Amino acid sequence: MQTVLQIVQDVCARRGLPVPTSVVNSRDSQIVQMVGLLQTVLNELVRDYQWEALTYEATFTTVLGEDQGAMVTLAPNGFVKVITSTFFNRTRRIPFYGPLDERQWQQLKTLPNPGPYYRFRIRGGRMLFTPPGVAGESCAFEYSSDWVLAADSTLATKYARLVADTDVVLLDGTMVGLGLETYWLKAKGQDWSAEWRLWQNALDEAKGRDASKAVLSLDGPSNTIQPGVFVPAGSWF
Repeated sequence: MQTVLQIVQDVCARRGLPVPTSVVNSRDSQIVQMVGLLQTVLNELVRDYQWEALTYEATFTTVLGEDQGAMVTLAPNGFVKVITSTFFNRTRRIPFYGPLDERQWQQLKTLPNPGPYYRFRIRGGRMLFTPPGVAGESCAFEYSSDWVLAADSTLATKYARLVADTDVVLLDGTMVGLGLETYWLKAKGQDWSAEWRLWQNALDEAKGRDASKAVLSLDGPSNTIQPGVFVPAGSWF
């Protein structure tokens, strides 16, 4: 991971441009443009893929009623969105359904169907349950977070805007820098095709290295351990 200043300095050095000592608060129009383009690159990278470095788990205890609290409190590390199909009630050992859209939510409020499963909706930055929650149940979900970390490395100071040279970008700096270089060449009206290919290769490689991946097989799912007598492999003679 690199700081905002380091990423911009590296790109300037590669393009034969004056290497700045400060970027975020610079009055140089070229550096201002680079910082803006860097913000665009980061926005695109985060929309494109669920990065492991930006994924966290939230656990909380339910309270009585529909409103379970603010998302920034339930998921404090720069909450962006709940990752689909990761929401579970650990006390009841059942999943949640959702998130519901506005039509589904209003339909359930008009025609209640209180089954055994909770459904949830995020509205106005707050977590809502239907049927209303009971107090004291343990719940968990995973979520994606903001992608810039302040220099103090405190997770509570994560955000989605570049505000200081010392901000740490929580993605691979080389990959981000290639993206910035591609966008800069495009903005200047120069040929950016070669840099785009380099960026895409770096992006594919970063995705391949990112987090742990399930083993996929064209023969179908691998055998899992089933109840029964287990006989280890090897000779019995």
